Amino acid sequence: MSLRTAVAVITTAIVLVSLADSLTLVYATTRLQRTTQELGAGVESVRLSHDIGIDLLLHGRSQDAVVRHDLADSLRRRLADADVFVSSPGERRRLDAAVRHVEAYLASGTSDDHAAAYSSVLALIDTNVTDARHAVERAARLDRTSNLLGFAAIVILLVTVGALLLWLQRHVVRPMTALADIMSSFGEGRRDARAKVQGPTEVVAIATQFNAMADSLESERRSRIALLGGVAHDLRGPLSAMNLSVASMRIGALSPERSEAIAARLDRLLGRVERMVNDFLDATRVEAGQLRVELRPCDLRSVIAEVVDQVRASTSAHQLRAELPDVPLLVQGDALRLEQALSNLVGNAIKYSPNGGEVAVHARHEPGAVVVEVRDQGIGISDRDRASLFEPFRRLESASAIPGTGLGLFVTRGIVEAHGGTIDVDGAPRGGTVVRLRLPAGDSRELGPPA
Repeated sequence: MSLRTAVAVITTAIVLVSLADSLTLVYATTRLQRTTQELGAGVESVRLSHDIGIDLLLHGRSQDAVVRHDLADSLRRRLADADVFVSSPGERRRLDAAVRHVEAYLASGTSDDHAAAYSSVLALIDTNVTDARHAVERAARLDRTSNLLGFAAIVILLVTVGALLLWLQRHVVRPMTALADIMSSFGEGRRDARAKVQGPTEVVAIATQFNAMADSLESERRSRIALLGGVAHDLRGPLSAMNLSVASMRIGALSPERSEAIAARLDRLLGRVERMVNDFLDATRVEAGQLRVELRPCDLRSVIAEVVDQVRASTSAHQLRAELPDVPLLVQGDALRLEQALSNLVGNAIKYSPNGGEVAVHARHEPGAVVVEVRDQGIGISDRDRASLFEPFRRLESASAIPGTGLGLFVTRGIVEAHGGTIDVDGAPRGGTVVRLRLPAGDSRELGPPA
């Protein structure tokens, strides 16, 4: 369940319980008001019935015609007023009977009719008292029921809120606290700290992303450690060879041929060390976004030919071949940087083809672009390696014994992207690897007229 869903459920539950409590209070208040009205009507009916009884007794005892006339009018008026406060069928029957008997008495004036009228008024009073008592009892029951319902609603609300808080504590707060502790531990140096993937959807997503980030950082840290070991190993060889060369020069007089050979060897070794240092510097510039290129119109054919000639002179186990069109391959580029990028690609093709074979550089035009492919017949690249091939300090798992810093392709991609191009890698049809560059095509008019 997501945190948003949990909050919605909690809010809905509280609203429903509160609504039920409100409806209960409204119902109880309405019923209590109705009962109060019935009780008030019953009290008023008792008062009027009592007054009717008194008027009836006075009428029976009075001998004055005027007084009897006034009392008769009062009886009829009070009976009419009592009709307004009738609240039950029984009271209606008693009142109608009282009206009939009183009218019969007033018409006849006999003692029997007087006794009947007075009895009917007493019966009306008994009915009113009984109805009033029942109203009081209903009010008491309703009060008890309202108190019980209100208490039950409060208990349900408290239990619901408590259960929801407990759920939040167990399924939201605890996972988030654990995630925060794991992040803190990771920040303090525990590189093996990983979050448990549990809790709401949002917390699960954060934990998953944190674990992926931690794995990536740990992988990068191991790559850097491996890089340091590889660099130390790669530097040890040239430095040891340079020390031996310098020591041999100190032994005694050397023939010119020997001196020239040692000087050439030192030059190659120094060049190798310089290339490694330059790779580090270029990688730093690429990662900082400070790699500078001077874009000028240039023909990629001359750059490719120069690279192939340089690399061909350094290997006898491989056959290098350049497939170039007859028309210029014009781009807006930095010839030295493009030469560096292509040298890295061709050098990698040689390096990762330990058994020799053909290395071909093929270039062609495509709509709006110049495409350069470097193909080899070497060990190839797995899908797993391909996903991180252009990351810094990454080496092929299948070629860990081959020396290198893992920066060449990273720098190459930086150079290509600085030219507005792209680079990708595919498997070759007959084994090996194909690295493909795409650079925006230039305008042939920018080269000027031929000499």
